[in-house]
Amino acid sequence: MKEVFELHLITPMDSVTEELTEVRKSMRTRGIKIIEEGRKMGQTYAKYLCRGYTKESGILDGVMQARAEERLAQLLRIELIKN
Repeated sequence: MKEVFELHLITPMDSVTEELTEVRKSMRTRGIKIIEEGRKMGQTYAKYLCRGYTKESGILDGVMQARAEERLAQLLRIELIKN
């Protein structure tokens, strides 16, 4: 039974890896470089360098979890029902 679940997860994991590769490639093409990543006060943040300027962007942990759950449901073809 374990093998069935593992095989079912391989395709979504490969899809995520491909998406991340494309995002990194796009960032490199646009001249964006991540210089620092971390967590503070309930959010994940990244400092990045773009066209000579240093900026910081963050996302709240709850928002990131919700988006990750939505994307995982899409990859697994599961319909999320929100009440």
